[in-house]
Amino acid sequence: MKALAQEISHRPEVQAAIQRILEHTQVPFPSITYSLFDPIENTVSFFLLCQDQPGLGTFFYEMVKRSLPGKPVLFFLSQVDDTNVVAELEMRFQSRSIWEQVKGHVEVLKHELLVGLRSPYHSNRILELKGMTLEEKRIRVQERVAKILQRFPEKFDYDFFSLMQHYFIRSHQESLRFHEVRQISENLAGLYQLKRKLIQKIEENAKRRHLFVKVKRRWLHHPFGSRQVLGISVGLNFLREHEIFSDKHLLKAIQALIPGVESFPESVYEYEDGEYPLLLLYTEIDSNEQALLKRELPLVLKGRVEHLQRPLFMPRNEEEVMRHVVTLGGQLKFSRDLPQIILSFHGQTDQKLYFTVILARVLLPHLESAEELLDHLDHLHPQVERVKKIGMLRKKYFKEALVFKVELHLTDFLRDDQSVDLYKARLYVLKELEKVVGEVRDYNGGMISKQNEVLSALHDLLGAEAQRHSLLLDNFFHALYPVEKRSLVPPQHLKTFFTFLLEVLQKKRMFLTAQEDVFYFVMEVAEKAKLLEFIERMKFSSRPVQLRLTHDERFFFGLILEKDEPEMMKQLSQFSI
Repeated sequence: MKALAQEISHRPEVQAAIQRILEHTQVPFPSITYSLFDPIENTVSFFLLCQDQPGLGTFFYEMVKRSLPGKPVLFFLSQVDDTNVVAELEMRFQSRSIWEQVKGHVEVLKHELLVGLRSPYHSNRILELKGMTLEEKRIRVQERVAKILQRFPEKFDYDFFSLMQHYFIRSHQESLRFHEVRQISENLAGLYQLKRKLIQKIEENAKRRHLFVKVKRRWLHHPFGSRQVLGISVGLNFLREHEIFSDKHLLKAIQALIPGVESFPESVYEYEDGEYPLLLLYTEIDSNEQALLKRELPLVLKGRVEHLQRPLFMPRNEEEVMRHVVTLGGQLKFSRDLPQIILSFHGQTDQKLYFTVILARVLLPHLESAEELLDHLDHLHPQVERVKKIGMLRKKYFKEALVFKVELHLTDFLRDDQSVDLYKARLYVLKELEKVVGEVRDYNGGMISKQNEVLSALHDLLGAEAQRHSLLLDNFFHALYPVEKRSLVPPQHLKTFFTFLLEVLQKKRMFLTAQEDVFYFVMEVAEKAKLLEFIERMKFSSRPVQLRLTHDERFFFGLILEKDEPEMMKQLSQFSI
């Protein structure tokens, strides 16, 4: 070893420093010392003796180089014996003032070097905090991925590298810059496991929607400080050719659970497989509601996959319009009669919705003309198609029919699954007309209006639960039969019924219970056609409210009964999954 010390450098200071390391057998490994040379040279040298380990030279060189504002002029790394190495790195500075400043930091740097040499994890963390280039970080991630593959060959295959390369290409550079190597590797491993799990489920049943969610705590390391966030990984399969799911859909689902929360756009990563119809999605949000998202997000996400649809082409039947005009005119019998309206859907494009309005009214002296009336609806862009006198009332007042078309922005009426809510759009048009015309009689929307009242009351009763499951709640309500009973069942009963449906969705079991002499029965059905055929043959003492809901490619059936019918329930249970 003494001979080695003489070979490394002819300078007495260097020989003495290495000699101290080599001769003091009580010095713990790893050992580091340094020499501050004559300020005329403005240099400092670090000397290292430790056991050999992967990445040792890189860590030693990069740590000193990044920590001190100088230029490396000498780097030496040599094997001492089979297990130990010795190294020297000399740094030179531009001026004596910089050299004087460096003197006060070398002890801190020595401590950081020792910490990093004792722990590979801390060496990576220290290097990252010192400022690792993106290319260096990619290399570190590749090294960790290779170790994961080597350590868990039964869980990871070589296509793990393909996912990693896709991540490097498609992810935002800021995501690489602000995340630790360890966290990037863990995220990739988690996404890869989601992919394998999805492929397995698709091969078992390709006609079923499969969705998996992982929620982990993560750290973002910005230049101005670090902050804890939640990293959310989602894996799902597509069932149809024109289905879409993106980070926007995911964020809306999260906001249904945590109102006002925002994501970090630079954290978004999407992977769509070329062989299987599956999607992997990762994003991060500024929240600490990890338990809530783990529990509720999978259910909220289901049904939010968007289905692309082509615009409708539906030429209007003019005979039907004239028939409606005559019908509404016949409803006006007295001067005090409310204006009569028939409001019907006309068509849609990729951006607009169109409704046809047929308005019949008694032309009293104080009323505005048709042109003045439509001026107040300018925001609906009315297009007049017909203004016609359709008779007289008691030979004193004319009856007028006004046919016009209005347009709405489609995006204002999208549901959580990006389908268009025509009920909501129709109600909006009706409210806008009432602002101008006053109270009207909705000739073809009386039942719709009553149903909207019940649905609104149901939303109020469920509160936050309704906000979290708004899409499911709307689908639930419109899956109740007979249709006329939707507006007759007390909202409190519907609240209980919906709560039991959530229980079945989450726990995947049949639910039968009674509350206040009302019996509720909900189950997931294996064979829909056979069940409905069986229901048609059943003779109920009173016609029950039935739930016939298709959700997440699964069929759910339920009943609200006025009295217990155990024999019938026993027969129904045979259809349960």
